[in-house]
Amino acid sequence: MKIAITGASGFIGTHVAESLRSNGYETELLHQSDFTDENTEALRRKLSQCSGVINLAGATIAGRWSKKNKKRIYDSRIDTTRKLVDTINSLEVKPKVLINASAIGFYPSKGVHDESASADPVSFLSHVTQDWEAQARRVSESVRLVILRFGIVLGADGGIVPTILKSFSKGLWVIFGNGKQPFCWIHIDDLMDIILKMLSDSSLDGVFNCVSPEVSDMIGFTENMVECSDSIICLKLPALFLKPFLLGGADLLTKGQHAIPNGCKRSVISFIIRG
Repeated sequence: MKIAITGASGFIGTHVAESLRSNGYETELLHQSDFTDENTEALRRKLSQCSGVINLAGATIAGRWSKKNKKRIYDSRIDTTRKLVDTINSLEVKPKVLINASAIGFYPSKGVHDESASADPVSFLSHVTQDWEAQARRVSESVRLVILRFGIVLGADGGIVPTILKSFSKGLWVIFGNGKQPFCWIHIDDLMDIILKMLSDSSLDGVFNCVSPEVSDMIGFTENMVECSDSIICLKLPALFLKPFLLGGADLLTKGQHAIPNGCKRSVISFIIRG
């Protein structure tokens, strides 16, 4: 069984490709060049040979949210997904399943949200995820659609963990905002288990929050990590300090969404809290 993967060069995508191969799948890694108008037929040929597609395409949301970077964040997700879905829909023999990434940034920063909750009406990230998911929902009804809203993905080789450990190595314990913002996370290995389950179980479709059932806040999460380090100085960076440098991107550090994985619980997907 061959699975096409977009965004395979990123932290999550690299793990997905390795996990699939170690579980007996073949992989077809799709790159930005595959989505140009000149390569439409080549993309059709690649997808026609695949039983499933995992769409992880998207530029990093970390950093300064300038007008240019916000456009890059938006276009890299919506344009790629539009072309991907259009190509799938044009095939006579279509992949059986499309697994499309999204994020819990879909939800407001206040309240507790399961998969049935409404989107944040004002935030940029919610706007991006809504349009991203809308493009995925255009896929043919004959293709099983799974939308995975990721929390903060933790792993030793990517994401936020290496950044935090780097600050610890310099003797700093950094807290963004007031530290009370929700910190909904999932370990990269648990996320791989979920993706494998979604590929193999044809009864699963719809939206799933990929987060640990145990919710922490920023202070609680970093307190657990700081116990394993020699960090001695606590540095608090309030939102007012971060906004001039990161603009709207400061919200990623100073706000958070409290999402709960009711969909995954209903689907009997077991979360293993990994250290």
